[in-house]
Amino acid sequence: MNSENMPNVPVNKVVRRRKVRRRNVDELINNSGKGNVPVIKVVSDKFNWAAFLMPILWGLFNNANKTAFVLIPGLIVPVLLGLCKNSVPALVLAPISTLCSLSNIVLCIWCGIKGNTWAWQNKRYKSIEHFHSVQKNWAIGSILFLFVIPITLIIFAVPMFSKYYKLF
Repeated sequence: MNSENMPNVPVNKVVRRRKVRRRNVDELINNSGKGNVPVIKVVSDKFNWAAFLMPILWGLFNNANKTAFVLIPGLIVPVLLGLCKNSVPALVLAPISTLCSLSNIVLCIWCGIKGNTWAWQNKRYKSIEHFHSVQKNWAIGSILFLFVIPITLIIFAVPMFSKYYKLF
């Protein structure tokens, strides 16, 4: 070998490599709250029931602004149709309201499918386990809010008002 091709390193000097600080595994993969970043498959695999059942409320608290699209067929279009119901025949209003209801269901399903991805990208979580526990609490809360509480109120309200009104 030529001495011209050899680097100028003294023969007796030991070359030391810098120690690389090892990070915690959660620190490496926890990119939550950083916007439009790739989402971990563990996070995005599951269906988000809270985003499906209560998209507007869930979206407000998880900074997922895309859930506001549910308002368009669910609220804005029926209000506009209600304002012009005297000038538009009923044969036109019926299919439009049916289409609004179906599109609202499709948008809620879309929110349920993409909900975990949006929540991970838009809000900071301590770890993946913390993220899953928060979303599980949201799911339990939305089921309670939409099903258990109204059924309980009906069970107690029917006997209470039945003495004033003949219901059955």
